[in-house]
Amino acid sequence: MICSRHTFKVIATAAFGALALILLNGCVSAPERGDSAGGIDAANSDDLIADGARITKPELVLALLYIDGVNRSGEVGDIDRLLDAIAELTSALNSGRVSHAGAAHLRFWRAIGFHQLAFARYDVNDGEINNAELEQALADFEFVMSSSVASDYMDAGFYAGQVAFNFLMSEKRAAEYWRKCAEIGHGGCMNNVAIGYFSGYFGFPVDYQEAIRFNEAVLREGTRFNCAGVYSGMSLSRMAAYLKDYEYENSWEGYLARARSLQEEVAKQRDDPSFCSRPSMEVQAYLLHLKNGDEKPELLRAALATEMEAPASDQDAQSIAILRYFLGEVSRSAYEALPKSEDVAYECSDRLWFVEHALISGDDKYLQSDAEIVFSSDEIDCFPEQAWLRVFGMSPKEDTS
Repeated sequence: MICSRHTFKVIATAAFGALALILLNGCVSAPERGDSAGGIDAANSDDLIADGARITKPELVLALLYIDGVNRSGEVGDIDRLLDAIAELTSALNSGRVSHAGAAHLRFWRAIGFHQLAFARYDVNDGEINNAELEQALADFEFVMSSSVASDYMDAGFYAGQVAFNFLMSEKRAAEYWRKCAEIGHGGCMNNVAIGYFSGYFGFPVDYQEAIRFNEAVLREGTRFNCAGVYSGMSLSRMAAYLKDYEYENSWEGYLARARSLQEEVAKQRDDPSFCSRPSMEVQAYLLHLKNGDEKPELLRAALATEMEAPASDQDAQSIAILRYFLGEVSRSAYEALPKSEDVAYECSDRLWFVEHALISGDDKYLQSDAEIVFSSDEIDCFPEQAWLRVFGMSPKEDTS
């Protein structure tokens, strides 16, 4: 959401910034920050000026910065501080002295505040949420999406879909938000819509050609949305290898090469060779080459070496375990005993790779049990893997109890 450069003057616009708005007696703007999905660098907040006038509402700046900081960090925010920040934004909105563009900006960040508040309430109150707050968040996002500055806040539809799906449990509403922002080119929304069309979840019908269309749109954006292009490239590579009766812009090898090129570009920017799930990419590449009669264990060895070179605190135990297994360094029983992440997304992706490898190699000893682990999960992170099992001709074991 590029901050608005509308009829008012802004000295410095913030790519993905929280504090570019017209409010009270001045415009608050932020230094450029283009690598995040929302926020500014709080360290520069002391120098926020517009039209030569320093802002006179420091409480509002602090409220925006707090919501922004929580949203960036991925950590659970403090309920009382979030409520105070939301109240500050609401007070400003009710002042009658906010322009249309300013109202859109404040309502966007108030909605983000309500979104983060839902996470905090869920965490502290053992799953309890406040539906009225969440509906207000959606109303705020919808105001922004229909405003004259909607193009400056592309993330509004993405976050609205998250609120609808994760907290209000409405696939239909989530699909509507994600489809709308996918059509205007938001990478995260295009990814979600592609997953929806591929898997049949989120209220979408299964339509592989539409999944291909949206994934290719993300891939064409390159690194604009960080890792999104990498993930869409890998999805397309797998689809082109297994679902051959559809129209593609490239071959599975071409998509794989493009995904690897984007991963290397983003990893260099981040100074992290494994960024964008490089080990996972190499496991998938290994399996696709194996399927096509060309075993390339060197892909796995290179990925493992990269992972092992990282500081111990940054090493991914799950990635190390799966790489060592496919390299034949550990048996299946030894793999199961290795330390791994408790994240269900890792579990489902690993089990799908086991199924894929079993189908390629013909060793089906664990085939059905691995598939059942994936099918038995009701977590959103496992939906694509469940859809792939169906592509492979598998279905959940019937409950005969």
